[in-house]
Amino acid sequence: MKTRNLILGLLLIIGVGIIISCDKSRPSDYFNDEVDFLIDKVYRNFDVIVDTVKGVGNEFAMVVGACYLAQATYGYWYDSANDSSSLWYGYLDKYTSKTGIFGRIWHAIKVAAVDTWAWIDSCHYDEEDGSYFWYVPYANFMASHASSTV
Repeated sequence: MKTRNLILGLLLIIGVGIIISCDKSRPSDYFNDEVDFLIDKVYRNFDVIVDTVKGVGNEFAMVVGACYLAQATYGYWYDSANDSSSLWYGYLDKYTSKTGIFGRIWHAIKVAAVDTWAWIDSCHYDEEDGSYFWYVPYANFMASHASSTV
């Protein structure tokens, strides 16, 4: 239940990012501030366990990882949407369903959402103790594969 609420919080942040992208304010600032707040909340209230040798983490590590992934993905594509020298700038106008800055930012939001959901959805269930865990290389693979479909 706790993990589900944290995931819903992250998805809500992404959703509000969609609304704010229509505004003249800087949606990436809002997005990063809100995600940082959620990361801090997880660290303050839950045991985030990561085994860097095995490349696995518990459900709360997954939430933190999903947050960082959402920030990095959204930031990359948001910057590409606003930088006419980016190699992706023209691509975004040519291959998104909407054109102009809104279409390019909309793409950033969609990729962040798809990457994040693929990361979250790559969990494994441990039948012995009833816990969930994430094998980070597999989660990264699933997220990058999902990105290429947007």
